Amino acid sequence: SMVQQTHNLVEGPRPPLGVLVLDDGSTYVVDRNLVIGREPEIDDDARTGVARAVALPDPERAISRVHARVTLDEWEVRLSDEGSANGTFVAARDATQWTPVPAGQPVTLTPGMHVLVGQRVLSFDSHRRG
Repeated sequence: SMVQQTHNLVEGPRPPLGVLVLDDGSTYVVDRNLVIGREPEIDDDARTGVARAVALPDPERAISRVHARVTLDEWEVRLSDEGSANGTFVAARDATQWTPVPAGQPVTLTPGMHVLVGQRVLSFDSHRRG
């Protein structure tokens, strides 16, 4: 928030809170909710445009059709597992082990975090350091 620097509250659309970078170099701006999976377009939020669908090609079928969800909660970016068959995992920038994300218990993504969905790795980055 710029209000700490300028002391002026600015009304308007929220700026992007970061970017998700896939292991193949594809990028997705985190400016609204995202639904991640093999067929995320089947999710109600993706169909109605409330969330952007992020389809991950998965020949091994280790990724569920609707695997995980990224939601914007105020100025935080939250990741939740959607009850996927193989789970969703996170790791801090320098971590050597993956931590499971329990279904229905969102975790806050911080800059530099990695997300494991099936065999695909996504990295979250943001200009905000937190």
